[in-house]
This record gives sequence, C-alpha cells and structure tokens, in this order.
Amino acid sequence: MNSTTRNEKVLDMISRCRDTAENLLSRSQDFNETIPPRRWKGQELASLIGVKNIQNLYVMEKSGKLPEGYKDETNDNGGYTLEMALEAMKVNGTLPWRSTSEPAAVLSFTNFKGGCWKTSTAWHFGSWAASVGFRVLMVDVDPQASLTRNLGFKPDIDIGLENTLADVLSGGEEATYESIRRRILRTHIFTLDLIPASLDLQAVEWLLAAKLYSVGRDASLTENDRITAHAGFFLRLAFALDTVANDYDLIVLDGTPTLGILPLNIVFASHGLIVPVPAEKLDFASTKSFLDLLEEHLHQLAERFGDRVDLPEPWFLVTKFDSGQSTTESEVILDKFIKPTFEDRLLDTVIHSHKKAVSVGSYFSRTMFDVSSTTLAVRSEARIRCMENFERAGQEIMEKVVYPYWPERAHMEQLKKEIDDGY
Repeated sequence: MNSTTRNEKVLDMISRCRDTAENLLSRSQDFNETIPPRRWKGQELASLIGVKNIQNLYVMEKSGKLPEGYKDETNDNGGYTLEMALEAMKVNGTLPWRSTSEPAAVLSFTNFKGGCWKTSTAWHFGSWAASVGFRVLMVDVDPQASLTRNLGFKPDIDIGLENTLADVLSGGEEATYESIRRRILRTHIFTLDLIPASLDLQAVEWLLAAKLYSVGRDASLTENDRITAHAGFFLRLAFALDTVANDYDLIVLDGTPTLGILPLNIVFASHGLIVPVPAEKLDFASTKSFLDLLEEHLHQLAERFGDRVDLPEPWFLVTKFDSGQSTTESEVILDKFIKPTFEDRLLDTVIHSHKKAVSVGSYFSRTMFDVSSTTLAVRSEARIRCMENFERAGQEIMEKVVYPYWPERAHMEQLKKEIDDGY
C-alpha cells in the first residue's frame, strides 16, 4: 500500500522540477565560461583609447611605450582585450576614472514592478561603463539574484550567505573594508566586480522589520536615540558600500521589485535613482503606484529623520519601446502619458526592445558590450543597434546623473564639448 500523501507528492514534484531546472541552468553557466573576452581593433580600438586613429597606437607600440609583447599579441589574436586597452589609456592619459578628490557615484535602478527591465538596464549600463574603462562595482540586493546569474554565477550554488550582504545588512557582521571586500567577486569583464545575491537576502527584510519594531517599543531609549537608531536601519547598505567606494568610479545597485526596508536601503545608498518605465499602459500605471508608495515612505522618513538621510534625485528611463508597427502603443504611451508626467526628469534616450540581442546575450550571460562581433549568433545590425542604444543611455546617465557629483570631470567634459562644437 502506497502511504505517500498528496502533499508529499506535490512537494516531490516541486523538488524534481527545481533540481532539473538548476541542472540545466548550471550546464548553461558552465558553457558560458568558455566564451572568450571581447577584443577591440581598428578605429574602434583607437576611439576607445582616445587616439585619433589606429596609426597613433602603432607608434606607441613601436616606441616601447606599451608593455612588451603587445604587438605580438595583437597580431596573434586580432585586437586588444580590455585589460590591454586600459594600459594604453594609462600611457595616453585618457583613463575615464574619477578624480581621487571626487566620490564614487552610486546609482540604483529600481521600480517595484517586475518585467520593467530594471535588471536589464542596470546590467547593460554597468557593462557599457566597464567596457569604456570605468571601474564598476555592481551590487545585487535582490533575493532572486537575476543580476548575479547574468554576470555568470550560480545563485544558491556558487553563492552562499557569506558571499552576499545579508549578514552585514541584518547586523550579524560589522561592515568594514575587509568584510565587504571579501564578498566582491571578479567577473569576466576586467573592470567590473560584483557583490552577488542569493535567497539568503530574503530573510533580511523580516529581520530588519523585527528589529525596527523592537527599537520602537524600547522604553529605555530617548526620542533622539530612537530616531537615530531607526535611521541606522535604512542606512546600512550606504555604510557598507562606503567602506569600498574608493576602489571604484561607479557603484550600480539592482534590488528587489518591492518597497520595504531593504529597497529603501537601496534608495538611501544612492546618489541617483533611475526608474525604468516600460512604454506600456499597465507598466505606466504600475510606475504611478510605485511613486505613490515611494513618496509616502520618503516623506515619512524625511520628516522623521531630517538631514540624517539624503533623498536621491529620481530620473525616469523609457524601456521596452516597440516601434515595430506604424502606430504602436509604445508611441502613444510615450507621447500622451510618459512625457507629460515626467517632463525634464525624463531621460531623452528611449531603450528599445532589442529582443534578439538582449535575449541571446542573457542566455549566454553576456551583453553585446562583452563579446566580439562574431562570438554570438546575433546579426551585426541588431548588435550595433543594441550597443548604440544602451551606449546613448549610458552617456546620458553619466552627463545628467553622475557628472554633477564629479565637478572636475564635468568641467573637462564641458571643455571637450566646446572644442568639438568649434568654440
């Protein structure tokens, strides 16, 4: 007689599905590790390094200004890796790094609705920024760990509690340079590091909520002590990232599509808040609901904590724009809803769907910025359109969101613009 209960059968079915899915994903990730890094050559390489044409680079090679062996390696492999290009930038004085007197800029990509391309835009921005030489730290604060998987790691297999920020955010371990640094993983992109996520982060929200409630009921605390303690719960991520910020130019945060103590930690750790808004009516309505909740929470926190916390400026980025038909819903939503709502807080760049390039890249844990043109089965036109679109978004985010925190860089960019414009 079979004594297995119905509930046991359901649990067994779920377990088998989970194990099969994880096995398939793991094999895919293992294959992705064999993909060679992108190489730059020709005028593309010259532009990356900041020389007028490729002949200038050959002169640098022949004069011995570049490390020995560069010429031989480029002949054998058809171009520079990013690591090689960075060395050439150092020699040429064209590294894009921030001044040591300026802070690393912290950006978060957030919206509480899934499917708005929150992770995709964060991932592509970080990948683009790293591909032009910025030192980038990406931080995954979503228990679903999509960003972690996109960057080539296996959440909950390669990644455990000790690899994430879970114990630091919950108060189990002090945030020091050493404790945060050992969580940082190198990725397949030379200038891009990652603090990964796993399901262990799910418990952080519950633990913080319980501790917040406990502080609120602690009669031994003065009102000022209570306010200070409350503020500390919302600033834990900011304090943790500050310990390693000097190692990077950009810190890019991707978090859970909800509002709570952990997502608000992401908001308060940020200098700039990028809100992806898909050009679809239901997504626009969800973004409005996100703003309702965000306003309510931020108003309460600002009123209670005053200058103890800084509110980041929000910017809105249109995503998943579909121009495949003569008159599309995307165009109507953009013109009639999104533009009138967000006005000058709306970034000019519109992110198109790029279904082939983004989906193929996601399958192989690569963006088009990470691989050479012939590595993945994506048509050249589709790859170039995708790269140009995300590059325009990246440049606009740098100009409007990041450079205000880097006054020296902003000054240099203005001088370059005036020269280019013929002044």
